[in-house]
Amino acid sequence: MTPLRVLILALLLLPLTASTPGTDERGTVTPPSAAPPLAAVPLPAPVSTATGGQAPGTGGAAAADLAWARAFVARQYVVDGTASSLSRVDPHCRTGCELRVYPGTGPGDFGTLKAVSGIDLGVFSMSGFGLEGMTRFRKQTTDGTIANARVVLTYDDIEIAHENGEYAYIFYVQSRVAPQWQLDGELANLGRWYAEGLRVLQLRYGHKEGHEPDERLAHGSYEGDDRGLTELGRRAVAEMNRLGMIVDVSHLSRQSTLDAAALSTKPVLASHANAEALTPQPRTKDDDELRAIAATGGVIGITPIGWMLDRDGDGKAGMEDMVAHIEYVADLVGIDHVGVATDAALDGWDPDSRHYADAGLAAFDRWVRVTAELHARGWSDEDLTKLLGGNFLRVFREVLAGD
Repeated sequence: MTPLRVLILALLLLPLTASTPGTDERGTVTPPSAAPPLAAVPLPAPVSTATGGQAPGTGGAAAADLAWARAFVARQYVVDGTASSLSRVDPHCRTGCELRVYPGTGPGDFGTLKAVSGIDLGVFSMSGFGLEGMTRFRKQTTDGTIANARVVLTYDDIEIAHENGEYAYIFYVQSRVAPQWQLDGELANLGRWYAEGLRVLQLRYGHKEGHEPDERLAHGSYEGDDRGLTELGRRAVAEMNRLGMIVDVSHLSRQSTLDAAALSTKPVLASHANAEALTPQPRTKDDDELRAIAATGGVIGITPIGWMLDRDGDGKAGMEDMVAHIEYVADLVGIDHVGVATDAALDGWDPDSRHYADAGLAAFDRWVRVTAELHARGWSDEDLTKLLGGNFLRVFREVLAGD
């Protein structure tokens, strides 16, 4: 993923250019408007979708369900557990697609991200940026180079962003490959990263990181179920709790996940992870892990990555699989502990990628389409509100309380 992060950084350093409205299925982009307080049910800019009968990639939901979902999502505060600002330059590209910040070639107006996707707050990975890149990103947001956006340092920033009609993002590091994300065997750098704006840290991205023993915090999902947190990792969890930094366990091994959940005094996230019971493979979470995360008050963000949804091993997945994973986790640990997480560009993974699920889950308005499916299956308004953002907001309110 590092080349992609480098691309994002390069794009963010380009001069600000005029925004071009989207067309076709992307819809016309309109600027966000001021909204009432979160407690009064937020009203983000309308989400644009394709018109006609049943939407492509929208399993059993009828046009009426989709219309209802579009209006419903517009009244919610939508949180994406692993969001992106990128989309394909050529919407018809199928593989190796060039990406750019939506909708132009520069940082642009992040209000367009709200308008086209319905997402109000995204958890943004800074893994490939390095600390200096993250700091630059924050400064560009503060000085208005990136318009209609706000970095979340405390929960109050979420409230302010909502009141101002701004897209909010939380800085996240899921892989510490870049040199500036090394701890050097000590925990002092956690405080430095926190001071610069980092608020979510995954303890291990897996074997790809190749850390030396004195740098390792945990073991990854492909490194064996029984390998847990290191002593440094245990100390890191305590320090993150003290600072107000969220512990993420998405890519951790089974034992590392259980260790982190047992040690943390604050809610932990699996910001993008699905259920092993439905899709048996190392990157998904088994029932014990899901229960342990929920027991902390945490949230599991179900993600539309094709191979993490595929339930029958045929290499294909779609909306029905996405709904099955959401409902399985909700039934197992309760609706208060489930969210959604894209973990891809705004318009999904390349269609020829094994990560791709279906057209509905790759659409800009994927969360409208998921909502339509769940509404058709009888989900209540209250439960949909929790899924779309309420559960993540509860964690942010508790952990990002500030001083």
